[in-house]
Amino acid sequence: MPPAHGAAPVVRAVRRHRETLNKTLYEHQFSQAMHARFPNPYAEEARRENVEKEYLGPLLDLLILHGETGDPLYRNIYLAECRRFAPHRQGSARLRDYYEAVLPHQAEAIASLAGDDGDAARQWLSALHRPLLAPRGEPFRLLMVGDCLMGEIQTFLQPLAADRNLAIDFRTFYFSSVTGADIESDGIKAAVADGVDAIAASYLSYQGTPLYRSLLENADTLSADDVERLVDGIVAFMRNHLGQMRALTNVPILLHNASGIPLTRWRRLLPILAPLSTGRRRVLARLNPAVAELASNTENCILVDETAVTAEAGLRRAAQPMVARALRRRAHFHHSWFSHYAGQAYADIVADLALLRKTKVLLLDFDNTLWDGVMADGPVVQHHDRQDLLRRLAEQGIVLCAVSKNDPANIRWDEMTLQPEHFAALKINWHLKVQSIRELAAELNLGLDAFLLLDDHQSERAMVSAELPAVRVLDSTQAATWQTIERLFAMPNTTQTEEARQRTAMYRQQAERAGAIKSAHDYPAMMRTLGLKASIGAARPGDIERVTELVQRTNQFNTTTIRYSRGEIEALARDPNVNVLVGELSDRVGDLGLVGVVIVRGQPESSAIDSFIMSCRAMGFGFEHALLAAAVEAAGSATVTARFVPSDRNEPASGLFAAAGFAQVAAGEWRLPAGSALRGPEWIEVTRR
Repeated sequence: MPPAHGAAPVVRAVRRHRETLNKTLYEHQFSQAMHARFPNPYAEEARRENVEKEYLGPLLDLLILHGETGDPLYRNIYLAECRRFAPHRQGSARLRDYYEAVLPHQAEAIASLAGDDGDAARQWLSALHRPLLAPRGEPFRLLMVGDCLMGEIQTFLQPLAADRNLAIDFRTFYFSSVTGADIESDGIKAAVADGVDAIAASYLSYQGTPLYRSLLENADTLSADDVERLVDGIVAFMRNHLGQMRALTNVPILLHNASGIPLTRWRRLLPILAPLSTGRRRVLARLNPAVAELASNTENCILVDETAVTAEAGLRRAAQPMVARALRRRAHFHHSWFSHYAGQAYADIVADLALLRKTKVLLLDFDNTLWDGVMADGPVVQHHDRQDLLRRLAEQGIVLCAVSKNDPANIRWDEMTLQPEHFAALKINWHLKVQSIRELAAELNLGLDAFLLLDDHQSERAMVSAELPAVRVLDSTQAATWQTIERLFAMPNTTQTEEARQRTAMYRQQAERAGAIKSAHDYPAMMRTLGLKASIGAARPGDIERVTELVQRTNQFNTTTIRYSRGEIEALARDPNVNVLVGELSDRVGDLGLVGVVIVRGQPESSAIDSFIMSCRAMGFGFEHALLAAAVEAAGSATVTARFVPSDRNEPASGLFAAAGFAQVAAGEWRLPAGSALRGPEWIEVTRR
């Protein structure tokens, strides 16, 4: 795609004036005045040198790449980075206010350096930033449960939704590190209580559950019995987790199956090798049907078929990183092509769910909707498949109303699947459809936003949209319309039958039996099969480079995101009043290396956990609890305090201190009484290094 007009002056201005722009953008976006308007602990604690190096620098690089190539993929990652320091937890309306304060200043700073082409630069930047200025009004609230894949999908889903005039309010939650824990420890229960319109759950991406990681890595050496046992354990965990969520809410759940990504290095790079080994194909052949069955037996559940998502491009292409290694190493994004394809798949699903979330009544045109042709003129071709779909929806609680310009005497009901008793009202007359819909709203005592019209005539749809904008309209001649309507079966709107109420009660009972489910599958025993071993102790001189890398680059499991330099870390390691603890982890597959760092500042009466950092590749094993226990032990008998400073990416670390028994004493402030002792998971063998 060629660059748009206005891109060239932006690229020139950024290339020539990077240092000036870094300074100008930092001083505005991170000013005290901005903090006062939009409180954000993460932004307040960000250090200037790190912001310019790891955020503003890559942000300007992405701007250049998009400007030079016109590639929307660079645009989407650029927009995702623009969101990094935004006050996400203040709601979508507040986010828009924030962007309206930040983005015009950014555009003006660049345009002022573009000389005579400043106006063209402003226009191009204004169009570029438009997806961030989400439409005002009620957003679609999407809770995404999984690992970093969910954040990557947001990168591509957000602008696609904006293109459809749909605002999405994202909440992302990572699984509890002790994967058998319930949803309260994951923070999901509180998020659902705040209100959500749908939940997306990805249990089988690489960092999702440790049992899946083990299953994938050992696929070629496991016996059929081992595969069966591990698959049963994984699906049991998923069933339990879904059951707990379903007991809280009946909103749609988007459930992922497995694609087999990430590929091994050589299978990703060498076309002569099949993307998946024989063992991995065998595992997926057993796992995915079990997940499909779980989805079909879970109320209001939509299967996100990852194999279908990757089918067109292929697994090898889907597994490739999207951005050059040189840029990835300087920044904090590592999107694969798979997240791009998944974002596209999500866009269709979420747009449908947003359209249908308030639908209680389907308004049905007749001619060229329920059949092809005009019944008054003679024979027609009945769409029995559409009528059967509508009949089943009526049985599930969706109200059907006819709004047909016709003579009632011309309707040959004996040819149809739908019968008069399937309709709550029959407005078969020559009135304007707007009038019929107003009458129906009064008769049924429903708001207009509960109605969805299916009509073949563009003029009729346009008139209804103009006169009754709260009524949604769809073109009944389009196959996609009927695919959208079928999604009503995954909506709470269709859970009004006695059978559905019984299913809901069954899921509540299932959640109450969660302990029995865990016991039956002996989750700790399955975790012990991983052979996890941890080595924890004081940092040594040879560890400093790796410690620096973790401190500088870890976003997800990082309690404060303080970015110490190498020199500062060396000084901390020498300070007698500071403990810099590191942890290494291995399993029976191999060595994960040095994956955790805790910086503890000691005082006579208390110790403070300054930073707690863990690599994402160690998430899901409970290793952080073993590392935290060692840090508390190192503090001796002192009271231990800790902080959590939220960012847009460190949700995985948000529940660490609460889960370990720390008491919250203020917002983001936690305390463990003197003399307390913590224990790590029983399935990790811990030694001192």
